[in-house]
Amino acid sequence: MHEVVSAPTVRLEFLPVPGESNDFTTVLYYSSADAGNLTAYALVERKVRSATDMGTGAAELISTSLSFERVWIVADASDVQRTLIYDDYQHHLSQIQKDCKVLELSDIALFVRSLQKLNSEPGVSDARADRE
Repeated sequence: MHEVVSAPTVRLEFLPVPGESNDFTTVLYYSSADAGNLTAYALVERKVRSATDMGTGAAELISTSLSFERVWIVADASDVQRTLIYDDYQHHLSQIQKDCKVLELSDIALFVRSLQKLNSEPGVSDARADRE
């Protein structure tokens, strides 16, 4: 969790939604981690430095500088408290998408796992391998 929250730069390589341009100006995601009875949550907004069509059907996006970050820790988190991160994410998204184009990643861990699963399926090539 620490790496996706505090990293100075984040690089994402993904297959864009068909018919959608990759001219995002902002990336928004959240992350959570459990350690014993403690649960840490982080809501992160980053500005996009560059977005590139890689010519393989994939897009590359590099973001820098945290423009918004909210982190909190809850002891013995209930299901209601666990849903608050998603509610906070949705609220913040509704506020910022009035002024910018947002790449909405929701739970960053689920996003990464879905990419890993997609890249492991037969017939799906890894965009990095296509460049080599």
